[in-house]
Amino acid sequence: ELPLQVFLPRLVRWLNLWRRARALERQWTKLAESAPAKVQRGARPPPPPSLATSNEGTPRAVLAGGQAEEPSVNRIASAVRHASQEMEFRYAIERQVSMRPFDGTFSEYNTKVAQFGYIALFSACFPLASFCAMLANFVELRVDAHKLGFEVRRPRYLGAKDAGSWQQMMELLSWLAIVVNVLLLATSWTFRDYIVTPIVADRDDAACEVAPPNEPEAVTPFGVWSGFNISWHDDRCRSNYRLCFAEVGSVPWLPASEYLDALAYRSQPFADLLCDPADPHYDTRLCSLCGERRYTVWYTTIVLLVALEHAVLLAKVLFKWLVPRRPQWVAHA
Repeated sequence: ELPLQVFLPRLVRWLNLWRRARALERQWTKLAESAPAKVQRGARPPPPPSLATSNEGTPRAVLAGGQAEEPSVNRIASAVRHASQEMEFRYAIERQVSMRPFDGTFSEYNTKVAQFGYIALFSACFPLASFCAMLANFVELRVDAHKLGFEVRRPRYLGAKDAGSWQQMMELLSWLAIVVNVLLLATSWTFRDYIVTPIVADRDDAACEVAPPNEPEAVTPFGVWSGFNISWHDDRCRSNYRLCFAEVGSVPWLPASEYLDALAYRSQPFADLLCDPADPHYDTRLCSLCGERRYTVWYTTIVLLVALEHAVLLAKVLFKWLVPRRPQWVAHA
């Protein structure tokens, strides 16, 4: 975006200036060809009627009696200053004409509202997105200032009460962001494993219940892999809840070579294998345990997310009520 907003308008301005110069040159050529033959191109034009010329070629002011006097230094300086100011004014006009016209604020608002939507709706997936957007906005702020000051034609001032329909769109996105971020948390395994699971189960792996030695089938795959010999029947063990949500092949204690067929092309949840009658690891008792634990986790997740959504909604309404829509110093200005 930086080359498009800085270098491309500069090239367009140079091209327009070159075209303008060629057009003026053709216009002067046409005027010279249409003039009388005695006025040759490049000849010095005659002086104005109000001035006379001395032998040295210096202009002199003509008095009422027909006598000429030498112009003062102040008059010459004033005439030179006036000519210089007129040239600068004409150059400024030519420069403004050579620039491309300002496209309006639609494209500017469009990019900013789209950026706000991405940050508000999906920043939970990438928390550093807001910081990256802040850095990009600082750079674009100076780029837009340079564009308005030097690269586009000076726009006309148009006053506005607010951002118009863009303001309504941003308010709608801010309300939708609450629901979308809550749903993103609901589908996040980090929220489930590190926030919800510690609430429903308070035992770490080392503190979990150990399976009896005469019941090796009661040891969970994680208990066999870790050496803790954790029992399936411990409802307060965190690893048992995580095991019911684990994917075969995604963790080292559930290798795909042991739990999946050799021709399998995708992974499966471990709980689905326990509940599939055609699978060799089918077990109705363990399937029932995983079903109850998954239900407990989902129920706790929904309760937490509803409470979080209401808390964020209440905070938004509170801040909207506390922060005035139009500050007092703006209202009294």
